[in-house]
Amino acid sequence: MRMEDRYYVQRLSEQVFLVRERLSADGGPGPNDRIVHSFDIRHDAYAYADGMNEKQRKLDEQYGHWEETIGTSSSRVGLWSDDLNVGILINIG
Repeated sequence: MRMEDRYYVQRLSEQVFLVRERLSADGGPGPNDRIVHSFDIRHDAYAYADGMNEKQRKLDEQYGHWEETIGTSSSRVGLWSDDLNVGILINIG
């Protein structure tokens, strides 16, 4: 797991693996990180997290880097920036 990766795997037990979205300001895993998906096979959890991180990197390259996100699983507000712009994205749904 790289520090810039937004999604990571947390092992809860021998057969429960959570993919979580990193929300903490310091970049490390935090207790308020959103649970994105759960798996009972370790390989599947890491494959899912890797795929999500790759998609996020492509979005960051195309639209700028996410600086902060807040919200719940049904509504989110994010702040992004690139070299010239800063924007806010509101997702309700």
